[in-house]
Amino acid sequence: MGTGGVNKTETIEKTLSSWQLAIIDRETSEADHLKEEIDALLSTLKHTGNIIHTKYHLLNYGYLLLKGNFKLANDILDTLSDQTNQFNQELYFLFHFFKGLHFKLEDERYVKAIEEFQKAENFTEFIKNDSIVAELYYQTGTVFYERIKNFDSFIYIQKAHEIFSKIGYTERIAGCEMLIGLNCMDMHQYEEAERRFYLALKAANKTENTSLKTLAYHDLGLLYGQQNLSKAAIRWLTEAVKLQEDYFKSSFLLFREYCKLNELEKAKEWYVKGIKRCKEVNDQDNLIRFELLYAMYMDTSQFETTFIKGIQHFYKTKLWQYVKEYSVILAQHYRDHGKVQEAIKYYDLFIEADQKIIESEALK
Repeated sequence: MGTGGVNKTETIEKTLSSWQLAIIDRETSEADHLKEEIDALLSTLKHTGNIIHTKYHLLNYGYLLLKGNFKLANDILDTLSDQTNQFNQELYFLFHFFKGLHFKLEDERYVKAIEEFQKAENFTEFIKNDSIVAELYYQTGTVFYERIKNFDSFIYIQKAHEIFSKIGYTERIAGCEMLIGLNCMDMHQYEEAERRFYLALKAANKTENTSLKTLAYHDLGLLYGQQNLSKAAIRWLTEAVKLQEDYFKSSFLLFREYCKLNELEKAKEWYVKGIKRCKEVNDQDNLIRFELLYAMYMDTSQFETTFIKGIQHFYKTKLWQYVKEYSVILAQHYRDHGKVQEAIKYYDLFIEADQKIIESEALK
């Protein structure tokens, strides 16, 4: 190969490295641009070596995951699985890392995702870029959080936080602080959760990332709401919707917190906004959640009917967390009204839903 070929190969390798980083950092527009660039470069060389082509296909797998094109990603995965004998240590890392993301993103198979992430962890010593290793730890921590493994999640997020802090990756520092705070909140360590959320907000304010700031405001509202500090919750949730008016989760919590304070006119404003948004995006599940809350606080004459229908919907759609949440409320309602048999029925449903959640976690 002549000098020109060598130079082109070096350029391709550098561009592949840049593309890899853009994919892992989820910089979609940058990844799009670099894919066009690498495709053009590869078309100019007839012989680039198997390792370059293999790395390209592996990174394209990650790129398709970034774009949410799971159908094509699955096709590439089948091909890559037959080529692992051509992998070096870096490619093994990427293969298991992307495969873990695939399990996490496409169908929330968290146990499988963790298995793949931990396989990737065996190859971290061969990865030169610290931010990529930190991203692996971060993603592992997010999956452990989804599985309600708070201690494991905390350990991995702390490892990610340490690396991101060293390299000054502000957006990811904010993300780590938020996830640590959520873990602390689950463990009822509210003071530490509060500290972490404020650190997250401080970091987010150093960026131009509106979504990150919105999440920080939302998490503070969620924290105060969980402690029944409704006025404080409303303050932060209001900040969240100022930044992103259609941020659905904050709108629902604002409706709930105003209901708790018995400020029903303000609550109704958020109910109307929430219902409208649900219908716009055809979100039937959250539409029902708004209706259930409305029946609890604003039209109790429809309480039993609304809850029975809502629970039936969530049972049919296998949203067991909501079956569990709303069954116990209805059971307590029946108990308080002396309807023992009805109360037993929904307490049993609460237990069934809890068991379904445990079984689904075991299968993921």
